[in-house]
Amino acid sequence: YLNRINNNIVRQIAKHIPDYIKTFVGYYYVILHMTLALLGIFIILFSNNLLWLSFILNLIILDSMAIVFIHDCPLTFLERKYLGYTSVSSRSDWLYQLDILYECTHDYEKQLELLINLWSIVAVKMLCIISMDMLSIQIKN
Repeated sequence: YLNRINNNIVRQIAKHIPDYIKTFVGYYYVILHMTLALLGIFIILFSNNLLWLSFILNLIILDSMAIVFIHDCPLTFLERKYLGYTSVSSRSDWLYQLDILYECTHDYEKQLELLINLWSIVAVKMLCIISMDMLSIQIKN
């Protein structure tokens, strides 16, 4: 059974993909990862639409569940697969060079901590918007 899996046509073709294409795919995942993070932060900071904020909240929950189940963010996993390093490990190395020590050595714990804090910020913002609406406090646009 494993022989059939390892020798299928897709795996045979994948063995002959040049390294520069794998690097290109790896950078694609890095850019995708950063784009999702930056656009999500932009929506969290500047949107008062409860529908959009709940959408972001659900994305955070799904990513958190993936981290709990596979001990890594899916995009971070793909970065490591194609580049050999991740944006999380690069950030940790950068902080270490700045003499900022972080006790936790597991990337998935750092990611989960970040997402828990982000989820809390979005939830508090949504509750504030709902409370202001209930009290008829207008937010100027």
